[in-house]
This record gives sequence, structure tokens and C-alpha cells, in this order.
Amino acid sequence: MLKTLQIIYHDNIKFFSVERPNLGCRELMYRNQSKILPGLAKDILDWVVETRKKSAMLLYTIIINSEANITQHVSMLMDAIYKAAIDEEKEVVQYVSRQGIMYFQSTFGFFKCLSV
Repeated sequence: MLKTLQIIYHDNIKFFSVERPNLGCRELMYRNQSKILPGLAKDILDWVVETRKKSAMLLYTIIINSEANITQHVSMLMDAIYKAAIDEEKEVVQYVSRQGIMYFQSTFGFFKCLSV
């Protein structure tokens, strides 16, 4: 399994000026992202400002740790990211605009999710 993951991305590569998370973090996120992301997509649109800020910060971290495994949740997350990008709170918009969800997607797969 380790060789498979190293073939896709080299361990010394940096995503968005952040070092690649270790294998344990990536595997833990892979196992639990389906439980976390639906609630996080709702929390990023919450009416409490602090909840929206923390949710946007957490979403960034989850995307970095999930890497290409985030593919199955792209359509749901893009809907939440689009709505949060027009938020009146500047910090929420900054965190949401940092999301690099398409960095880990193939071009065809990403545009397919946008058209749904």
C-alpha cells in the first residue's frame, strides 16, 4: 500500500506550501472523511460566524490530508464552497478560496462534478 501511495505523489512534494501529511494521517482521513464531510458542509454555511470560520479552516486541512480520496465528495463540497465564497465574513472567504480541491482531481472528473 505504501508503494502505491508513493507512486501517485512523492513524499517530498509540497501542496500549497504545506508538507505532505504522513501516511497515518492520510489513511485515518480516508477512513473517516465520509462521516465528517457532510456535517462540515452544513457547518460552513451556519449562521454563527465562528462556526463558519472553524469549518472553513477544518475543510482546508481535510482536503490536504485526503488528497485524491476527496473525489467522491467533490460535488457536495463544491456546493458548500461556492456558497461560502460569497460570505460577508472576510476570513471565511479567505479560507474557502484556499481550497485546492481541484489540485487532486483529473480535469475531466472535476468538470464532470461541476456540471452535475
